[in-house]
Amino acid sequence: MFAREMLNKIKWQDKRLDESVVVSYTHRGAPDNTAHIKGDKITDLKKSFFYNSETGIPYHRITRITYDGKIVFERKGKT
Repeated sequence: MFAREMLNKIKWQDKRLDESVVVSYTHRGAPDNTAHIKGDKITDLKKSFFYNSETGIPYHRITRITYDGKIVFERKGKT
């Protein structure tokens, strides 16, 4: 399952895109070039990007998604 599919599943099927969801993504300049956003800060899921109140972030930058403390998505070759 791709990152976009997982976020949509959590949002629409589980109805829990909240603080129990943590999305880690590549962000140059951040510590270890990784930033994290909780699900309740995600404002929209579009075709190629997910959005917070400040910007759009491409799905291909997502390296990990945790849900209730469990890894539900992890890009191969990235930790």
